[in-house]
Amino acid sequence: MKKSKYCDFLKLINLNLHNYFYLLYNLIISTLRKMKIHMIIRNGFLRHRINLLFIKALHFALPDTIETEGIILYHRSLDKGTALFGWCYAVNVEQEMLSTIKQIVKPGMSIVDVGAYIGYYTLHFAKLVGNKGKVFAFEPNPSAYALLKKNIEVNELSAITESFKTAVGDREKKATLFLGTSTDSSLFRLFKVIDQTTITDVVSLDKFFADRGWPPVHVIKIDIEGAEKIALEGMRGLVERNRNLKLIIELNPSCLNVAGTSAAELLGVLSELSFNRIRVLSGETRSYRIPQDIGYLANLGEKSIVNLLCERHP
Repeated sequence: MKKSKYCDFLKLINLNLHNYFYLLYNLIISTLRKMKIHMIIRNGFLRHRINLLFIKALHFALPDTIETEGIILYHRSLDKGTALFGWCYAVNVEQEMLSTIKQIVKPGMSIVDVGAYIGYYTLHFAKLVGNKGKVFAFEPNPSAYALLKKNIEVNELSAITESFKTAVGDREKKATLFLGTSTDSSLFRLFKVIDQTTITDVVSLDKFFADRGWPPVHVIKIDIEGAEKIALEGMRGLVERNRNLKLIIELNPSCLNVAGTSAAELLGVLSELSFNRIRVLSGETRSYRIPQDIGYLANLGEKSIVNLLCERHP
């Protein structure tokens, strides 16, 4: 066997081991939930240690590059050499999210990725829209942004994708960005342990696209650790101008609470923006209506972090 093929073979074995470990972890957590033991470890030191062990195990011997779903993904920080949540892309954690994106994103579309991180979904968006489409990716975390740019270049998608080291909010300003010790960053102090802070530019999507003459936008993805509501407040004009706009947004109640809001308030803003049909991307097939189902969806979000596909229908 040639050396290059042997290396590829070892990579495949390694990624398969990560997949099996992740399945085992899910089985253990599912069992604990059924036994209600998870309530004992829900908060505090024990939960932190379990999560830390899990993340270390999934990062163990993870290749510097992950090749998955037709994309190449560098996931180690260029300045520290540490892995930035690379395991979740190695094991395809959000399969339903990716499947939904493949269903709704078509060639020639214009896509906005708010909270692009290292570019996993940005790259998929770019491949799906093709040479006649456009992707705008926003990521304020300096380490993640450096990898985002590298991944765009390595996958030869620079002609389709524009990236911005900028946070998205309700208006233009400078703001403090809190950087967690592992992977997260937020405009709010979410983390018990803060690695460092940095100053970032913040822009509203209304201002961003008004400066560009209001080009059409077809899909927006938002995952910004508690700042989702203020991002929505800053895109009212954009939503009004794009009647068929689809939105994928994370509903993370704990982050929203630290940000001074709630799942119900976020859902209320979605209702104001006329996003009245919601699908939960976690194995559910039915659609919910807002404002009618705000109570149910808010309660669902309190139990776990969920991604929502939001659409507007008569």
